[in-house]
Amino acid sequence: AGDPERGQIFALKSMKKEMMVLKNQVGHVRAERDVLATADDDNRWLTVLHSSFQDETHLYMVMEYMPGGDLMSLLMREDTFSEEATKFFMAEAAHAISSVHALGYIHRDIKPDNMLLDARGHLKLTDLGLCKKVGEVSPGDHPEMVLEALRNEMGGGGRGAPSGSGRGVAGGAGGTGSGKHRGPGDAMAMSIDASPSGSQRPEMPKGKARREMAYSTVGTPDYIAPEVLAAQNGASGYSYTCAVDWWSLGVIMYECLVGYTPFYAEDPVTTCRKILRWRQCLEIPAETKAQLTHECIDFLSCLLAGPESRIGSQRNGTTEFENGFAQVVRHPWFRGFDWDGVADRDGLLPPPPGGGGGGPKK
Repeated sequence: AGDPERGQIFALKSMKKEMMVLKNQVGHVRAERDVLATADDDNRWLTVLHSSFQDETHLYMVMEYMPGGDLMSLLMREDTFSEEATKFFMAEAAHAISSVHALGYIHRDIKPDNMLLDARGHLKLTDLGLCKKVGEVSPGDHPEMVLEALRNEMGGGGRGAPSGSGRGVAGGAGGTGSGKHRGPGDAMAMSIDASPSGSQRPEMPKGKARREMAYSTVGTPDYIAPEVLAAQNGASGYSYTCAVDWWSLGVIMYECLVGYTPFYAEDPVTTCRKILRWRQCLEIPAETKAQLTHECIDFLSCLLAGPESRIGSQRNGTTEFENGFAQVVRHPWFRGFDWDGVADRDGLLPPPPGGGGGGPKK
């Protein structure tokens, strides 16, 4: 779709009403429309909804066109990212996730397929149909306000990430951060240990073949947080917060660095079982871990952690929640990172000429 006279191109999301009712997706469409309508037009981290309309058989949403395709396609092309490129995408994804949280929603479907790239290789979140309203939020929760507050906290310093302590683990993961300490039985004390040389690991399909297999799986659970699965299975006492989105980001970070998701299995049921037993199943291959900085591994451990100690979790046993984006910015892995200028620079992995064709899927 587009306006030939102005040279504008849009993505048209077409949804058949009959199928939406049959698949119980009417609520999802309304949720996506509501979130995008709430977002500011100049929000650079969410795909823009220009307009919506309907006819007798279909609903239509006119969306921003993203020519770079999605992050999954880029992962299929590159197989793995360097630590520097991973940091770039994690920073942009953190901005985007925080933008959703600042609107008072949990995204609940953070995965590479829902991260679209523009012509310069910058990331935006899309597919907000599973967003859940979590109540009113403070304007200070918006990522730009968080960055401003952190600069003031550090004495009005210039651009870049304020230096400060992370929430890293001690010991086994090579953590370098300080802050909330995780005890021996805690979330990541640490399951992200390198698999010993010669240890038996399931044979993983390589590169493009493996990702095509995962991409073809309908409703893959790879990026779902363990507390979400526990709640869905009816376990008593389980609920979840915005921290589930930070877990999903951790899975994506692992996939960028290692080449496959941490709980990959050939069938969804086995994947779910591994996620629920994540403390026993999570590990970084030794050859990958040897190439990563301690700060990188520590940040990953702050994402792939239990809900009680993950980024965005409750503050030291109280009912007060810490701002997840502020915790990301403070982490030592991002020390010196130019948070203010990240969206103005060229992306580290720009899409090839012609792009991948990015926009909402039907």
